[in-house]
Amino acid sequence: MDDVEKTWKSIENSRPVRNAGASLKRWGESEEMKDLETLDKKFLATPRGKRMATEIEDVFQQLDKSIYHNKHGLLINNDELDHVDDELNDVEDQLKSFRKSKWDKMYTRAMKKVFTNKEAKSVERRMVAFGASPQGKRLEKEMKELDAAIKKNVKITDLPKNFSEEDDLFLF
Repeated sequence: MDDVEKTWKSIENSRPVRNAGASLKRWGESEEMKDLETLDKKFLATPRGKRMATEIEDVFQQLDKSIYHNKHGLLINNDELDHVDDELNDVEDQLKSFRKSKWDKMYTRAMKKVFTNKEAKSVERRMVAFGASPQGKRLEKEMKELDAAIKKNVKITDLPKNFSEEDDLFLF
């Protein structure tokens, strides 16, 4: 993890990273993104929106109780993971209900506009350029090494009831 952080610190002010950041900033300030933010505000003002926001907040609160980081590393309280699973099931129920609502179509249209505007295309070009750059290749190498170290040194033994060995649990 330290190598990833050191690599990031050494490349964060490089041209490919600055370019990608500038494109992301312009995308975030685009008209389509502003329209999506307006839609979010309208949705979150509804009972359905408030309920979904509360359920998602519950997941993060439970994750804070279940997983924490200290000087010894990342620690997971296995006794709490069933509670995380319960909270995720509540969000899943809200999403199923959302998919049947008028809001799903509205968000689908808004998201299509956000991800196909000229600013999104600029982000894509800049991210491809970053990936092909020496800086991107260095970060990719460190991420792959971190992934290999996790796979070698971390054994997951207690999973919530809805997980199986076939679930795709990977970092990179």
